[in-house]
Amino acid sequence: MDFPGAPYIDARNSIFNNAQGDQINYINFPGSPKHPSFAPRSQSDTGSGTSVRVPQTPERSASDRAGESSHSMVPSEDQERVSPITASNSHQGHRSEHTYQRAQSSPSLLSQSVPMNSVPMSILHTKQLPTFYVYFDDALTTFEPGISPWKKPVDWVAADSKHVNSIVKAIEQLTGNDDLKQAGFPDQFIIYPRLIVYIFSHLILCAGDKSLLDGFKETLQKWKAWDSTTVIHNHHQIKDYLFDMFRNLRSQHSDSTFQKVVAYDVIGLSARLTTLISNGDEFKKLVSLTGSAAQSVINLLQARLDFWTDPEYKPRHVKTLVKLSKNSALFPDSLVLKGIEYDGFPAEGGGFGNVYKGRLGGLTIAVKVLKVYRKTDLDKLRKQFSNEAVTWRQLNHPNVLPFLGIYRLDDKAQSVGLLSPWMDNGNVRDFLSENPNTNCVFLASDIAEGLQYLHSQYIIHGDLKGFNILISPSGRAYIADFGQATTKDSKPVVMTVNSTQGGSGTMKWQAPELLDLNLDGNGQPNTRATDIYAFAMVCYEMFSGEFPFHDICDYNLIFILKGGKRSSRPLEPPEPSGPSPKTRGLDDDMWLLIEACWDQDPAKRPGADHIVKSLRELPNCGIDKRPRSDLNLTSLSQMWSNQEQHPFSALLSSREDNDILRNMKWMSKP
Repeated sequence: MDFPGAPYIDARNSIFNNAQGDQINYINFPGSPKHPSFAPRSQSDTGSGTSVRVPQTPERSASDRAGESSHSMVPSEDQERVSPITASNSHQGHRSEHTYQRAQSSPSLLSQSVPMNSVPMSILHTKQLPTFYVYFDDALTTFEPGISPWKKPVDWVAADSKHVNSIVKAIEQLTGNDDLKQAGFPDQFIIYPRLIVYIFSHLILCAGDKSLLDGFKETLQKWKAWDSTTVIHNHHQIKDYLFDMFRNLRSQHSDSTFQKVVAYDVIGLSARLTTLISNGDEFKKLVSLTGSAAQSVINLLQARLDFWTDPEYKPRHVKTLVKLSKNSALFPDSLVLKGIEYDGFPAEGGGFGNVYKGRLGGLTIAVKVLKVYRKTDLDKLRKQFSNEAVTWRQLNHPNVLPFLGIYRLDDKAQSVGLLSPWMDNGNVRDFLSENPNTNCVFLASDIAEGLQYLHSQYIIHGDLKGFNILISPSGRAYIADFGQATTKDSKPVVMTVNSTQGGSGTMKWQAPELLDLNLDGNGQPNTRATDIYAFAMVCYEMFSGEFPFHDICDYNLIFILKGGKRSSRPLEPPEPSGPSPKTRGLDDDMWLLIEACWDQDPAKRPGADHIVKSLRELPNCGIDKRPRSDLNLTSLSQMWSNQEQHPFSALLSSREDNDILRNMKWMSKP
């Protein structure tokens, strides 16, 4: 929908900062001076005949009228509009996509001059609603329940539904028209309830088109028969239908009112989504979706996470998104990038796959492509890939390798690659072989801070080792490779959901408890404590220059780990040319911290917070003079260049916001 001034945006080529500080790439709002379709229009046409203006009540002040936008929310005759057509779901797990077909629209009824005597002044605009004692538009756009939709979404949704259904009853009482009750959803889950009431009421009471009204009634009955899961995965269809209906109303309507109605409904969409994923039974239904239904919910969840989300509920959003992506082998459409160039031969290769050196604009990037050995591996590979991509996308920290997006390779295997900045220094093992006198305490601090951030986001890495620690040009460590990462909830929910199938990292870095089998014969899940154990092994790698247990095979290692034995403290090398643990920063305090982190008892291992604090307080660690970050995050944000209309853009501040909306949006920021 290309509505000038509409709060839905087509994400192509401009940047805004969300409340988390992430820069996200979206196009200028249609209707803004930078948008090609911008053409301010008068409230009245210049053609012959008396023209219809926005209905004004006698009590509307001049300042209220002056605050309205000078251009209409509806499209002018020469504009295009977008008609959604849903592609059929292809076989063998391929992604089902929504595409948009450009079609020249017929001249909008709203853009034409209509004789005043053909549209009677509606009772909606001349009489106040009983019990509310305000006009219809004001009742819809004034809602202050004293409840935060971000922190108390269940209570807010209940209050919002009661408010909107009370408006329906008040209109019915005012007009005596029983048909108006069809606009209410007293016992059903629905989204965009205000827009439904707004359109339905005007169709009935403002000389609306009977064929449109009949079609709307039929559609509302269909929506009322849907359960909550069906409603939420059809969110785009519902929004598009309502916006199309608004186009075809017969009278002019206030730009300001429309934006406020949509803003409240988008806040409601966010709150209703949160209530669904926080309910155990609804969560189970959502993560079981497949095909186009799963794709729609995946896109919606990612769109919501593009904005700040309350810390109490963000882990649940992430977990729902990751689990649904993994189960369906799908990922958000917004992650796919185009215009990638990469070398024909891999720069690195291994059992997991190949890494190619590539370019995106002026940025050198790494393209990680997982290997497919047999067709039977394809489904498992897609699920693993989706898990890694979606988990990685949610992360933003100076010591976590930035995720740029996904690229579809033009090959017979229909491969996809994960994109990240290219690191010339390679992994920490490569870096230390070239720079043997590096202070590894600083690198350990980098890794600990990255791990502290992951654990604060309820993310368990699950495969921490030297190969997965990359070094930036300034010598800082970045945690990479989230193929084994899992998500945890911040608090229990009604239904217990196991998010891991047991630890599956590399054995020499795995904690001894991961070797045990649980009652169903599967391995124990990774935990924060197993990540801390792996951190200790990475520290041993860096200070010694050797793999943990480098002289022991995996079979014998099982008995050694179960017996509680660990590698001995590395000694100074007999040859001056070898790596010196002391030069790299290993002293008694550092060694005691490593031993605490690989304690046999998981409960006795320190948390990441404690490790970060301990490393900062080491007496002999020196002063860290490295730059804090050497990646241009502004340029990275420009990678998000192909998103469709964003369903939560109305959460951004708007000049049309009233004080209540402004405060409600402000409450959504940390």
